[in-house]
Amino acid sequence: MQNGYIVRFNRFYREDVLDAYLFKSIDQLRILSEEWTAFYNNKHPHESLNDMSPREYLDAVNTGKIATHRASRAFKTV
Repeated sequence: MQNGYIVRFNRFYREDVLDAYLFKSIDQLRILSEEWTAFYNNKHPHESLNDMSPREYLDAVNTGKIATHRASRAFKTV
């Protein structure tokens, strides 16, 4: 499932940053990318975090409002 997270991140980044602006310089792209990354990591709701932002999820974990462990998946051996 890790690949799914990366694919989704890349899609959001492309839609929200790369396809949304015409950049005059690489510095402009860098600054906007840093701002967008801060938003994505702190404010953007994530499906994998029960539609909470990473900041909200971290706060919920730290205050004991939600459990952090999940049942492990069984893997087949060959």
